Amino acid sequence: MNTVTRRAFLAGAAAVAGAEGLGATARVPTAGCVAVFLADLHVRAGGSYQKERLARVIDSILAMRPLPTNAVVFGDIAYQCGLPAEYAESRPLLQRLVDAGIELSFGLGNHDRRSAFFEAWPECRAKTLLPGHLVTRTDLGPVDLLMLDGLQGRDDRPDRDMGPVSGALSVTHQEWLIAELRRLKKPTLVASHYTVGNRFCLGEMDLFSRPLVETLMKFPLVVGYVHGHSHLWQPDWYHDGWGANAREFRTASLPSTGHWGDIGYAVFTAQPGHAELRLVQDDYYFPSPRPAAERPRTWQAIVDEHRGRSVSWDW
Repeated sequence: MNTVTRRAFLAGAAAVAGAEGLGATARVPTAGCVAVFLADLHVRAGGSYQKERLARVIDSILAMRPLPTNAVVFGDIAYQCGLPAEYAESRPLLQRLVDAGIELSFGLGNHDRRSAFFEAWPECRAKTLLPGHLVTRTDLGPVDLLMLDGLQGRDDRPDRDMGPVSGALSVTHQEWLIAELRRLKKPTLVASHYTVGNRFCLGEMDLFSRPLVETLMKFPLVVGYVHGHSHLWQPDWYHDGWGANAREFRTASLPSTGHWGDIGYAVFTAQPGHAELRLVQDDYYFPSPRPAAERPRTWQAIVDEHRGRSVSWDW
């Protein structure tokens, strides 16, 4: 009896039916993939508007047909300080994705704490590619997603310590990453919570004292970079020269699921040679939501301007 993997079944079904949130004409060919990217949950212990917004995102994802094969969380799961109670608050919501058969993977952000995260998600400890860090490779059909761990904050920092804002790869992580990039056999999106040198956002990471993006661009199988941290939908691009053979390298910054800034998530689709990340934006607010009568008109204008936006990669 032939067996059909869940990924193959969903990809075939998606070739016939468009995934919700992608537009009426969107299709995912056989051998493709549908995934969702979430970032900057910042769920507070005791309940909060951030938790309510995350619940809304989870409902939206579970209403997609077909369901995505994967969900990836790009860090700052915790509200501010990476306390166990903060992870306990969001685990039941995220568990709904797992219970629906969606493969869930994580990165860690500056407000997270590794020990508390692994206490809440012990199954993730066994999946890391680098002991002492949370480094994962997620199979997204034609392309892999390699999630790096730039969290600098120590596990034994005081409970009220939110940790350094910027990301940094340990020396061990940097050495591992160079070796891993040399071993790549498949197109790969590199990812982390942190930026790779965005000119408008703190949090960029270096690799042996040079911007990480400069190294990533030297490896043809690295097709792009995705991150959280800024709470803004902000595609960007870099290039390594001006001549005919110069390479352009595209990056994408994700919205927050509910903390502040652009509010929502992104739907990732891939087929051989091409991938697209499309914004699903629910709201915009800063620094927190306001009643409808008090909302600045510019907030809705931002949402309207962002409707339907996407970024794509080709290889």
